Amino acid sequence: MIPTKPKIETERVPIEWLHDIALREGNSKKPIYHIHKWWARRQGSIFRTLLILSMIPSSKRIDHVAENFYSRHAFSDLTVLDPFMGGGTSIVEASKCGARTIGIDIDPVAWFTTKKEIEPCPVKQIHSAFADIEQSIGSEIQSYYQTRTPEGQVVPVIYYFWVDLITCPHCGTQFEAHPHYQLFRDRKNAQQTVFCKTCHEIESIPLSETSFTCRKCGDVTEVKKGTVSHGTFTCPQCHYSAAASSLARGDGPLSKRLFVLEYEFEDEEGKVSRSYKTVDAYDKRVFKRAERRFEELKAELPFPRDEIPAKGRSDQRPLCHGYKHYHQLFNARQLLCLSLLYREIVAIRDNQVREYLMITFSNCLSKNNMLCSYAFDYRRLSPLFSVHAFNVINRPVENNIWGSTKRFGRGSFSNCVKQMLRGKDYAERCYEINYEGSKPKRVVTGEKATASVTADVREWYRGKAQSLLLNRSSTNLQDLRDGSVDLVLTDPPYYNNLSYSELSDFFYVWLRDHLPCNGKDTRSSHTPFERALYVSSNDGSSRLRFVRGLTEVFAECDRLLRSDGLMVLTYHHRKLDAWDGLARALYDAGFIVTNVFPVRSEGKSGFHSTAGTIKWDAVLVCRSAKGDVLEKACGTRGFLRSVMARHSKWERRLQQANLPYGWADSLSLGYAISVQQAILRARFSRDVSLLLGRAARYLTEAVAQSPGHRGQILNCHIF
Repeated sequence: MIPTKPKIETERVPIEWLHDIALREGNSKKPIYHIHKWWARRQGSIFRTLLILSMIPSSKRIDHVAENFYSRHAFSDLTVLDPFMGGGTSIVEASKCGARTIGIDIDPVAWFTTKKEIEPCPVKQIHSAFADIEQSIGSEIQSYYQTRTPEGQVVPVIYYFWVDLITCPHCGTQFEAHPHYQLFRDRKNAQQTVFCKTCHEIESIPLSETSFTCRKCGDVTEVKKGTVSHGTFTCPQCHYSAAASSLARGDGPLSKRLFVLEYEFEDEEGKVSRSYKTVDAYDKRVFKRAERRFEELKAELPFPRDEIPAKGRSDQRPLCHGYKHYHQLFNARQLLCLSLLYREIVAIRDNQVREYLMITFSNCLSKNNMLCSYAFDYRRLSPLFSVHAFNVINRPVENNIWGSTKRFGRGSFSNCVKQMLRGKDYAERCYEINYEGSKPKRVVTGEKATASVTADVREWYRGKAQSLLLNRSSTNLQDLRDGSVDLVLTDPPYYNNLSYSELSDFFYVWLRDHLPCNGKDTRSSHTPFERALYVSSNDGSSRLRFVRGLTEVFAECDRLLRSDGLMVLTYHHRKLDAWDGLARALYDAGFIVTNVFPVRSEGKSGFHSTAGTIKWDAVLVCRSAKGDVLEKACGTRGFLRSVMARHSKWERRLQQANLPYGWADSLSLGYAISVQQAILRARFSRDVSLLLGRAARYLTEAVAQSPGHRGQILNCHIF
């Protein structure tokens, strides 16, 4: 099915054309990828293009790729495997093209997410089930998220604002841990909404003003002079300063105070608007009522009582801030409402309806906890995992779990249901975006991302399902047949970049008891983050386990691939060790790299965009080295010349196209090219490391001295 010489193994790949599509998609992914949170998703447009490049003969014109990108495909004879499927991008894109797919991931949340992305969705039944839930508990949940306006009208709350309370260990003064005293920065109208540091009275002042005098209490507040900055507090009384995390109690995190809320209302003309309000006695009573109800029902509510695993973590957050159990990441009102909601969902008898509402519920968890913040430039909530970590903040925002009745708010359950249904609508009516005209245009391809799914290997081989999804490790796939896969399309673990399962455990402890078991008798207590391929420390054993595991997975891919099959993977890292581990795994598993080229993999974002952040992936196209390929290695002579020539060629091409390309991107691509050339020339596995080490010094100097990156990396630790 794959051509003898596909276009993906040539240098004539349309990276310039693909750049703009990938750049925009990085900030606005297709609706199907919003069904549930997953980290470091590769762009659907990238994987779609890699699929098409693998199926087009090298003789075709380069613009033929763009034409095919917007066409309908029926690769029904193509079998695609992803042994690290994560959030399912490869499986979704291959399913759209009509391919048969095998997706495997050790993480149960990744497996469940991909399963619901591509399975058929009973839309009418979901609407009906949602209406039943709304009738059953919707009013009760909404009653816990309401306030009185200054005019006495009862209206829904959009967000509640909380703040940590700090008691100075030096002088005993208790104070609120505010990073600043802004609520909203309205750049368009040059105004800012602020609050008094003493009584929380709200004011609107010009953006140019740096302080104001409170109309109510008369105190002066310096807007940007908060009591905490980057996790360090300063006592306003004695000026003692220390890390806020050092004050975390042994039995839990810092206490919090509710001080301001944002609500929704209709004016006399019926226009829906929003406003801020200082919390009053009515608002405190509403919370106390929810708190009492939670205590009454606590024993029977289905919220997780699990401890947050401490052993083997790569990041000690949120443990180092005093959070010992997952339920401590939520306040009493959140635990009550989430539990009431989840109890209704798991009682649904229809498996598909229940599972779709379960994945929706899980997705809304990241927007309904006490680690959410407020984007005060955009006037909206920033969910947990907006940055890829348990980012503990001192001024969390509590969302309205059910959702306000009109148009405002982000991440409520009702909005997440709509978001899920938009994703499933996309699955039935797939489109790609064409950016070539004056306005972006949707091009409906006529494809569907919907596929029948099974976890039974024998059933899949009998053709009873289009997609085989397995929740397990890919290091041993002996129940899959030799030579039954045409294309491996994957995004393997990036060495030490991110421990996905450590984060996904946050969702898993809620879902665990009601997840489909995928052939297993029981579910584990936590996600298997200790067994995942991730280098959690600098010790040799952690690195050795990563390389050994990656080698075993690649060896299984080699066994499963047909003799003319390809393995295409995307990878990036700016450190030599990460590339050395990948190179050793490829070599020992019996692969050679036939082509390397860069693709844009990230959008424009304020998060994860500091100097040295990689925005481009390297694509490595691999073939099995069965037979005498390795014996024809050409030796080390000319190794560095070959690496530097290929690296310079891509650098010139990117510069001529005027594409933004940082020093870390350049270095990462250089390492990818070095992997290709080192594997080709190595006689033994250790030769690969020696050659990569030799290339590293030349690459670092070359990148540092290149016109676009001169001097940028000289002081950066990259080895």
